[in-house]
Amino acid sequence: SATTAVDSAMSYVSQQQVFYSDAESQLNSQGNVLQQDTVTLSTQATNLVGVNEATAATELSQAETDNSAALAAAAKVLPNTLLNYLSVPT
Repeated sequence: SATTAVDSAMSYVSQQQVFYSDAESQLNSQGNVLQQDTVTLSTQATNLVGVNEATAATELSQAETDNSAALAAAAKVLPNTLLNYLSVPT
């Protein structure tokens, strides 16, 4: 009778070992995924926040200069407004 009880207990322990081994494996897998996500998100945050201010200011200044030049060129190419066009005798 004692041998049967010990065998039953050993069987139960073996089943529990399989269950907890699977759970541990899943937790380790999820831990690896979360670690990879942390690295990815850190890289993305650095790319978004880690802007070189001097470079950004230079690029903004150049863009403003380019915009002003384009507007000046358009003003010279298209000097006629609707009122100028309507006031010209045909």
